Amino acid sequence: MIRPLLFSFAALSTACTGPGAPEPVAPETPAVVSPPETPPAPSAESRALELTDRLITLSQAQDWAALAAYIPAEGLRVSGSSLVRPESDPVLSPAAVAGAATDTTVYRWGERPGSGLPWESSVAALLGDTLAPNTPAAIRTVNGRHDTSHSSNLAAVYVGHTWVDLHLPAGGEFPAWQSAVVVFRPEGDELRWVALVLDRWIP
Repeated sequence: MIRPLLFSFAALSTACTGPGAPEPVAPETPAVVSPPETPPAPSAESRALELTDRLITLSQAQDWAALAAYIPAEGLRVSGSSLVRPESDPVLSPAAVAGAATDTTVYRWGERPGSGLPWESSVAALLGDTLAPNTPAAIRTVNGRHDTSHSSNLAAVYVGHTWVDLHLPAGGEFPAWQSAVVVFRPEGDELRWVALVLDRWIP
């Protein structure tokens, strides 16, 4: 019994290693999978521009409650000219903006350029006249002013803030223009809408 077993083992070895035997296959090296690249964090400028467009869209839709959600508890200061007056400019609470659809309270924002008459209106009328008209054609300037013919203390008052100047030429026969500057205060990864600085020129 021993010899047949030895013969069988020898024949098996020859079959596995002799001519015609399959070539050994090297194991495949697994592909190296790189982790996905983390996109860069948006810049303060891009975040401010994105939020500005969001505020414009909400004002055009008259969604005052959604607009008010971006205002901090201390309120939104509204300056009726390029010169900010922290001690006297009106401050709107988030509730005042959220209820703009039914609130008929008339506020004084400043004086109308050219005539010097009081600039007075409701909150809804103010935002409808100054923020809502801005289209993609409005010139957007971050942390600067498109028109510098009027003196402004914006940078001195809002140190460490980011703002977007929305400059809208009125068109037509007269070279009139108006500007609405939305001012944001950074809070961690978010921006809070703290001020609206209005300026205009009517010849």
